[in-house]
Amino acid sequence: MHTLGDYYGMDPHQALLTVRRRTVAVLDRQRTWRQHTQDDARLLLGESGA
Repeated sequence: MHTLGDYYGMDPHQALLTVRRRTVAVLDRQRTWRQHTQDDARLLLGESGA
């Protein structure tokens, strides 16, 4: 990113912040979905998981 920023004469800091924010948002959503899936499985299969 820094090399491309230097080449094009732009500061890559803002782009890096955007990538970081999007990554955090995706990881947060994945955690939420995983938790919902586990909760649904517990409801369907019972606490034993069998």
